[in-house]
Order: sequence, then C-alpha cells, then structure tokens
Amino acid sequence: MVTILIVLKGGEWTVVPEDVAEMKNRRQGLHKDRIDKLWRERHGKKAAPFLGHDPIVIVEGEEVEFKCPVGLAFAIGAKKNPDVDEMPFAPDDPFGPGLRTVPASGAPGTATTTRLLVSVTSALRPGPRAQGFYKFHGWVYDGEFIPVDPDGYCG
Repeated sequence: MVTILIVLKGGEWTVVPEDVAEMKNRRQGLHKDRIDKLWRERHGKKAAPFLGHDPIVIVEGEEVEFKCPVGLAFAIGAKKNPDVDEMPFAPDDPFGPGLRTVPASGAPGTATTTRLLVSVTSALRPGPRAQGFYKFHGWVYDGEFIPVDPDGYCG
C-alpha cells in the first residue's frame, strides 16, 4: 500500500507521497526512455511528461491511501491526462468513477483518510497501466473549496 498525503506546500494544496524514498524508487523503475517514447507516440502536448514535477506512481491492484494529516474534508479521484492521447477502453479513473469524498475529522490533529483500490487489467478490458498517464483531481475544504490537481502514472 502506498500513502499519499494532501498537504499545504508552498502556499498551495497538493498531494505528496508519505514515503518519498519509495516513490523515488518507483519513478526510477519507470524507465524514463520508455515513458518519454510513450508520451511522444501518444502526441503529448508538452515537451516531456511530468515536466517540472514528479508524478505519483501507482500500480494495478494496489491499495492507495489518501490522507489529510490536518483533518480537513477532501475529495479525490483521477482522470486520464488530457495532455496525451487517451487509450481507448482503459478506465477513465483507475479507482472507479466519481470523486471519493471524505468528511472533516471534527477533532483537531486527527487525520482524514480514504483507501482506494487501483483496478486491474482483465481479459475483456485493459487496465489503467494501458492508459498510464493520469491526473489526480479533487479538492480540500479549508474555509473554501480549493482544487488539488497533480500528475500520476500507473506503471
């Protein structure tokens, strides 16, 4: 299981891996040349995928925990990255349709959390690995609804 934190960083709400070293290892295992080639073949709109920031890497069949350590309400989901051609029949959201909404904890210092399962390839349908490029999206409620929108990769 990988844990992703929803945090205020540099004045903006974003998601970061709880275990930075593990996520770095996952990114290194992606074979940058292969990812760059897939990005070009699928007509990526930017010069290179993940330009200027590191993606959250998830794997088919794994459980992903999203946690807001300060206990705020949040919603999270993923969608096919619009900066690259989509793979037909791959899931629009590797966790299933719709945002998952988590209410505020109501107790100071108590984290809010949800666990989601990444779907898998079946004999009838490709899984999220076929799409590869996703963007997490959602919001955190900190007196107002603030969007959260970092990149992800299912490898």
